[in-house]
Amino acid sequence: MGMKDIEGVSGRSVLAAWLAGLVLLAATAASAAHVSIDPLFTRAGLHWQFEVALNVQLEPTEDIRAFNVAVHYDPSVVSFADVEIGDPILGNQLELTGPSRFTEYVAQGGCCGYASVTIFDTIEESDSVARALELDAIESSQADQFTLATLRFYADEMETSEIVPQVYGLSGLDGQLLPTTSEGLMLYSEDEVPLGGGSGGGDEVFITTEMPEPQSALLFSVAIAAGAWRARRRRS
Repeated sequence: MGMKDIEGVSGRSVLAAWLAGLVLLAATAASAAHVSIDPLFTRAGLHWQFEVALNVQLEPTEDIRAFNVAVHYDPSVVSFADVEIGDPILGNQLELTGPSRFTEYVAQGGCCGYASVTIFDTIEESDSVARALELDAIESSQADQFTLATLRFYADEMETSEIVPQVYGLSGLDGQLLPTTSEGLMLYSEDEVPLGGGSGGGDEVFITTEMPEPQSALLFSVAIAAGAWRARRRRS
């Protein structure tokens, strides 16, 4: 191959990379929503419970009336405890006029070595008046960024794993699915130094054998205090 051929191949490679970058940029720009798994704490005590938030960020011109998202995790590293739908501060941003008008659904499953929790929330289609009122409330008052649900897990092993969302659908006010991107988080043992994110590409949580997270540490302190109180009673 001559020098001109090499230059031609090199030029085509650069052009292909440039075009691929434009396609990726266009896809990102076209996204109307971003769903992420975000840790509430960066350290999780081994065999203690920790929480993650399933968050959504919407373009200012977008609102959602329903969502269907699965959260995948490795059951050999963590185990699922429970889930609470809605934003802990803002409330459920899909139920702005009352919770009775919505259907909430949580299911557990698994495939190919991973387990999953599927969370579904939507307006009851049978009540047209309530649906119209709720859609008006969502259009006027729904936040651009909020928590869809808070999930709780137990850290069972000191292993590397990830917790990743799979978006089956975010439904806009017109019922059409919104273009969505997503990212998860990585779990590392305390003695590991991450060399980069996993396929989720998001935040990191370190599983540690040291003092548990603040909410667990409180319970731990209460248990110690109760034990000391019982010991003092026995001595007296």
